[in-house]
Amino acid sequence: MSDTECVDYRLYDVLYNSITPWPCLSFDFLYEENINKTQVCEEKKNDTITYPISVSCVAGTQSIEKELNCIYVLQWDNLDKLNYSSDSDSDSDIDSCSDSDSDSDSNSNSNSESKSKSKSKSKSKRKSEKKKNVSKKTGSKKNTVRCQSIKHPYGNINRIKACKQKNDLVALQCEDKSIYLYNIKNELENINECTYNETSKNKPLYVFKKHTEEGFSLDWNPIHTGMLLTGDNDGNLFLWHPNNNDTWDHTAVNVCVDARLHTDIFQNNSSSGSMACHKNGKNSIKHSVEDIEWVKKGNGVGNIFAFCSSDKSIKIMDIRNLKKQVVKSNNNNNNNNNTVAITINNAHSSDVNVISWNSNVEHLISSGGDDGLVKIWDTRSTSTHVAELNFHKKAITYVSWNPNDVYVILASSLDNIVSIWDLSVESASLEHSLSKYPDQLLFEHYNPGMMTETKFHSTHPGLIVSTTSES
Repeated sequence: MSDTECVDYRLYDVLYNSITPWPCLSFDFLYEENINKTQVCEEKKNDTITYPISVSCVAGTQSIEKELNCIYVLQWDNLDKLNYSSDSDSDSDIDSCSDSDSDSDSNSNSNSESKSKSKSKSKSKRKSEKKKNVSKKTGSKKNTVRCQSIKHPYGNINRIKACKQKNDLVALQCEDKSIYLYNIKNELENINECTYNETSKNKPLYVFKKHTEEGFSLDWNPIHTGMLLTGDNDGNLFLWHPNNNDTWDHTAVNVCVDARLHTDIFQNNSSSGSMACHKNGKNSIKHSVEDIEWVKKGNGVGNIFAFCSSDKSIKIMDIRNLKKQVVKSNNNNNNNNNTVAITINNAHSSDVNVISWNSNVEHLISSGGDDGLVKIWDTRSTSTHVAELNFHKKAITYVSWNPNDVYVILASSLDNIVSIWDLSVESASLEHSLSKYPDQLLFEHYNPGMMTETKFHSTHPGLIVSTTSES
């Protein structure tokens, strides 16, 4: 996006920044157990949000010294809808809405820029530093950002996720190659006591040290409480089974790539992977597990998962049949037999960084790669992708389906842009399909800092939260 184009606040209902002491590369939403399910259903049905809203998440830091790292339990409370005034001569910005005691800044960031594809063609260039007048709706309460900080003096946190059935159970991957589990129940119960608390003395509930390299991939099972998958940069993948005494059993999943199936990778990139052998002695090569996600819908929920790798592939497995895996290449005729692990070879031209299952259609999965492309795959036939989004100029860092709209997906990239797409829209002509802004592009949000994780909120339709390198 050009620096000469201005932000149009009319395109946002909510636009807030929260500044943390250290940048966070990863976060996950925390959902209230006593949530008003009737209101949530009504919001999803009408595709609207009832304001004010509250949003909670957990995030892990990347500090300059490992002893300074923390886990942040964050809550944005009483977030109200922005109210746009048409007074174009006003120089006022969005009102500052955070408590004066808070270490977090809830202002709209004047550096953040955005653009709707439908509005961008008629948007005038910036000729002055004046902004449209935007303010928070008048209300009896100010919005507040609260934070409970847990010291994690073991290194930078690469990935963090909360258990889907038990929000106070959090797993994180650390640069020291270990997986740490924390119970954050006390932090959640005390989050309303003060705006910022860094006195928590919470210690890890459990530590796993069998990974041979650091990793960036983990996911909690959506059905079986406490079941977890973790992967690392050495190609290791572990399935965790919980016991009754806050301990876990671990099963190593064999994800080696047979050298006979990937001779090009074996010969050309052997220096980037670690050599290994199957039990039968045949050579194989390991590549990093970049991302993992359990399927979100269908008969395979709780059993089927997918992971992507630096070997350019996407693999889909069923934990019920790990001992009888038969890997079928996408060069063969795949079928719907859940006993078979599907492999999509050369899904991208380089590393596949991220994947995301569609929440509404069980056979749709998206992927984002170092090549800057986002691809949509139908697992019933993986010989080719069903859609390709070619817009970003740098590597894709995250993809996320809108849980409230089967066709809407977002992607964040190292080009500092978050793009939102509607796959139900078809290009009217070749001329439009080759234009700067494809017909499927709904929205473009720009931020000066590198955006890593960007996610749709599942209970507030259209609400998006992201993390950046600028804290």
